Amino acid sequence: MNAAVTRWHVSGRRPVEYDIVCSRHLFHPQNEALLSVGRIRGGRRLVVVDSNVARHCLGEIRSYFAYHSVDARIVLFPGGEENKTLTRYLDLVNELDAFPIHRRDEPIIAIGGGVLTDVVGFVASSYRRGVPHIKVPTTLMAYVDAAVGVKASINFNGHKNRLGSFEAPQRVFLDRTFLRTLSRRHVLNGVCEIIKLAVIKDSDLFDALERCGAESVAANFQNPAGGEILERAVGGMLEELEPNLFEDELARKVDFGHSFSYGLETCVGTDLLHGEAVLLDILVSSRIATTRQLLSQAELERIFRLLERLGIAVNTGALDTELLWQSLLERVEHRNGLQRVPVPNALGSCTFLNDITRPEIDTTIRWLNARLGKNMNPAPNVDAREIGKFDQVSQAWWDTRGEMRMLHVINPLRCNFICSQIDAPQPKILDVGCGGGILSEALARSGARVTAIDLSQPTLVAAREHARSQGLEIDYRYQHAEQLAREEAGNYDAVTCMEMLEHVPDPAGVIAACARTLKPGGHAFFSTINRSLKAFLFAIVAGEYLLHLLPRGTHRYKKLIRPRELRRWALDNGLEYVSVASLMYNPLTGNFKVAAGKADVNYMVCFSKHR
Repeated sequence: MNAAVTRWHVSGRRPVEYDIVCSRHLFHPQNEALLSVGRIRGGRRLVVVDSNVARHCLGEIRSYFAYHSVDARIVLFPGGEENKTLTRYLDLVNELDAFPIHRRDEPIIAIGGGVLTDVVGFVASSYRRGVPHIKVPTTLMAYVDAAVGVKASINFNGHKNRLGSFEAPQRVFLDRTFLRTLSRRHVLNGVCEIIKLAVIKDSDLFDALERCGAESVAANFQNPAGGEILERAVGGMLEELEPNLFEDELARKVDFGHSFSYGLETCVGTDLLHGEAVLLDILVSSRIATTRQLLSQAELERIFRLLERLGIAVNTGALDTELLWQSLLERVEHRNGLQRVPVPNALGSCTFLNDITRPEIDTTIRWLNARLGKNMNPAPNVDAREIGKFDQVSQAWWDTRGEMRMLHVINPLRCNFICSQIDAPQPKILDVGCGGGILSEALARSGARVTAIDLSQPTLVAAREHARSQGLEIDYRYQHAEQLAREEAGNYDAVTCMEMLEHVPDPAGVIAACARTLKPGGHAFFSTINRSLKAFLFAIVAGEYLLHLLPRGTHRYKKLIRPRELRRWALDNGLEYVSVASLMYNPLTGNFKVAAGKADVNYMVCFSKHR
């Protein structure tokens, strides 16, 4: 007698739905967004808060739940990749056991960066086989990447994200006011993920980063343009994630930057943040795409220029051929036997490679070391203390009665001195060390096409905003003169550099860069303070401390420049002397006048480039 074969087939579907909601000032008592899911009356919440966030708003969080009569157990969690561990996971499980919550209507609330939201998501997926949770990302990385998807994980056995699950949150709340307190490094860390999306799937986002990325970074994305960039980045990420939430398809565009970066992050001693490792991966992958003639060299150079414009310093010291090769081999296992390395075949477009070789990685690293070592020093001729001083007064530039009032008084005189010696109609002028744009705007109003560069990000934000309010088109850039000179040699009819030379370590280097940007026959204009006893008494003692014409500490005497020094540096770089004039101050009237042919305290010199 043959036994019948018994077989059952089980099929079921569990829909995945959750909302991502932008809501500002989440902890204001009148904002009920955090309590919009789950029970409130008699309700409980386990609230896991990043310890860094707690320093800024723990009191607000406690008051919020107290106001709504919700019993909240607040647990502080130390941020950082080193805490994405089994131990921290079990600590949170123990907290849940000590503070029992309903399985369906009392969601865990995770408030913090990507590490915290990952760990809490994994706890929520496994505790009682699943309890609801809400994510509130407080870092840029979590805002645009880690918190908006359904992946949850911890690191294990020396491997990143080795243990994990897919667990959708009930809701994600995006409040970009949290980004205000981020350090510049952590802002740029998140920006690297935005660059990833821009390069691999959204050329319009790349364009937006080129136009407004620097000012958005300086404003910690609190500006309107920053909000638009974030909205586009989050939308782009979700376009890729939603059709493939559970990674049934393993060839994923959003894995761009995540083929070699795992080894870089987990390697002892690299001290790289996630976005910094992703950026190195982006550059390796993009260079490989270029050598295979998938991505043009011009597009690769746009990526490098964007990094410089955003002020992202790239350190290739962590790049090691064997490390990257082993990381790729591990990804082959993760991606089911194929490399599936996403690379750009144009900005905003993607293809996948399955045949990258170890020698190819080695050649790429060598090229990147040479390229970045030669061209990617973000500020070789910068005094950080000087930049810091100008950062602090960034909002004062357009206050005509404030600390910068004298610059507004002398600006017409300077502009007349410059414009009277330029013959070209609608000249193309470069303003080096433009500050808040006082001279740049005057030159633009005179009909010039102005490019203006500076290394104080907050100051550039103020300059852009004021120019926009005046309807002026000025190309403001976060860029140092030496780097621009390499890219745009011989491109300008005139270059101005007004009272900047005394604020840099190597003024002769700035003069050399300015000379390189000029067309033959172009004019260079420099103004500075004379290094003399009279200048010390008038410009520093009287100007800064007695009459308060300028903020205290604006000038240091030993950094001032004598006229003969300036003329020698100019001559060494092919610039011929044309004329000199000084601005003479009358303390009785509070006015200045131009003394032509005189190099006194505050003097201006015009040079021309050999034809």
